[in-house]
Amino acid sequence: MLPYRVLGWHPIGQIEFSAVFRLNPVREERHSTTEVSFMSHRILNNLLLKNRLLAFKKQKGCCYYCGLPMWLGNVVEFAGNYGIRENHAKRLQCTAEHLIARQDGGTDERNNIVAACSFCNSTRHKALRALSPKEYQKKVKERLRHQKWHPRELHQIL
Repeated sequence: MLPYRVLGWHPIGQIEFSAVFRLNPVREERHSTTEVSFMSHRILNNLLLKNRLLAFKKQKGCCYYCGLPMWLGNVVEFAGNYGIRENHAKRLQCTAEHLIARQDGGTDERNNIVAACSFCNSTRHKALRALSPKEYQKKVKERLRHQKWHPRELHQIL
């Protein structure tokens, strides 16, 4: 029996939060409480990254709101593939969008994460009252129809 309570599993080993934080008890690594905060934050970020990638694949690499293709790796390669300028391609970097924001009680769970381009994600949260995902998607589609959402150069890749 283990001398501490295991609260979960992660690819890097067992994770336990108690008076002493242990990661991968086979190696008996011990970490201070300040390291616990950093490591638990890193694990949560890994969950968010994993769910972003799953959403990206599920959406076939297109933004949840505007429908434009997004990139995960190399902006220069992406820009070259679509014949657009690098500064415009940067708007289409894939981000993890919380349908229900963390500040409103949303989590990093798979059903609350979609893949959205950087522009759509940041613009949704600039308003005083963020629109619901469906309302925002409707607004974006309407603006796209009138070519008033992204620069004209990006409308050619729709």
